[in-house]
Amino acid sequence: MPEHVPSERTFDEQVAFILRVQDRVLAASPEERGIPLGRSREIVDLLRAGHGACFDRSRAIETALKANGFRTRHASMYSTAEYGPALRSLLTPDTTSHALTEVETSRGWMIVDSKTHWAGLTADGRPVDLEAVRANPKLRWSSAVKDPLPDVNWGELAQNLNI
Repeated sequence: MPEHVPSERTFDEQVAFILRVQDRVLAASPEERGIPLGRSREIVDLLRAGHGACFDRSRAIETALKANGFRTRHASMYSTAEYGPALRSLLTPDTTSHALTEVETSRGWMIVDSKTHWAGLTADGRPVDLEAVRANPKLRWSSAVKDPLPDVNWGELAQNLNI
């Protein structure tokens, strides 16, 4: 098991904890409205505001998971529908985008969405990271999580990862 994954928890306990963190962040910020630019984006700011955009929520999820011994990676996706290749989309203001988190579990990296109650688990309980999505966007997902998939265009995500 990697040293930075809380070893006292089983994989199932790790996933349950990660989903509780996600659930609490989403419950604390039910409205999809970002914290104004130029303001602090710490967990306390999200709680005070009572709302947050995907990037605010993703930051809160990452902060809480790191504080509990997990390693995380921040990910942002940019739509290629309007502006073409990912790099051009990235550099174009107001491009549709989405932020989410990857967290390392004892069985590998797992996607955690910042907008819906969804995490990357296959139907047989294996964690799914962004690399796996890029390699196979038609994975069979677990129905154990409340929403079947996050509000993400997976085809565009796969293109974005090919920068």
